[in-house]
Amino acid sequence: MQVVGLFYDGVIAADVRWQKEDRAYGKAITQHKERLGLGEESEKIKTWRSALFRVCELIALNCDKKYETELISMIAKGVSARFPPLHIGNNDAVQMLAICGAPGIGKTTFAAYIYNNIINNQYIAASFISNIRDKPKVEDLQSTLLSEMGEKRESRRGDTDGGGREIKRKLSVKKVLLVLDGVDKIEQLKSLAGGCDWFGPGSKIIITTRDATLLNRHRVKIKRYQMTELSDDDSHKLSCWYAFDDSEPAQNFANLVPQALSIAKGVPLALKKLGSILKEWEMELDRYNKVPEAFEFLLKSFGN
Repeated sequence: MQVVGLFYDGVIAADVRWQKEDRAYGKAITQHKERLGLGEESEKIKTWRSALFRVCELIALNCDKKYETELISMIAKGVSARFPPLHIGNNDAVQMLAICGAPGIGKTTFAAYIYNNIINNQYIAASFISNIRDKPKVEDLQSTLLSEMGEKRESRRGDTDGGGREIKRKLSVKKVLLVLDGVDKIEQLKSLAGGCDWFGPGSKIIITTRDATLLNRHRVKIKRYQMTELSDDDSHKLSCWYAFDDSEPAQNFANLVPQALSIAKGVPLALKKLGSILKEWEMELDRYNKVPEAFEFLLKSFGN
């Protein structure tokens, strides 16, 4: 199991790692110390500080809506000209589309973009089931699908064939919008979207998967789109937005950005991660420049 840290609402890893007194986490630690009557050397405070420090060693994402908007815009712009159209007018055909590509390439982000832009197109019900690969029980996925579509499961738990028949019986009369995100087994497709006749006229089914070959084993004809890496220009802009809040690198970082891009190879998730690391490194350099004592602390931390 992999744990990923998420930093929301302007919080960055450096805030969590160092818990500075003038920042939110430092203030929270101080408040807890005062409320509980604890000293800085108490084991509880040391444990809290250590845990927060170690959290920042994890793979982490900064969930800043500004950058997420830029990322979605880049992906949408890059693929719109080649994307197989989802006809959303009065077309009564049930359409299935698979978005394929490597991990971190932006499949889920793009599926969410499509979902949010067509959800108001008079669908009777809608469901976005994320991270299917992490949910091994197909029967639970069937129950979730029915519930989010406004239906209650009646078939016996463990009976996935019965669950499939129930989905078909209850949803074949509904115009629905469904996203199956992170499909990695053919059984998931067969049990959740076994055929176009499982859903009512005008329904749209969007699938994201790392493994395009599993689509060949499904009896349903599914349109496919293969996600590709961001261009060099977009990769440069995205990493700089995450690192420096600008489309260009900060002073003294111009040589590091090309190195980061060569590592990320146009994969958005990798660009976000590396951009976040550069942002934290920039803040730490600024900290050491402004506070002479911090440099002495840095030397001591390495045993000098």
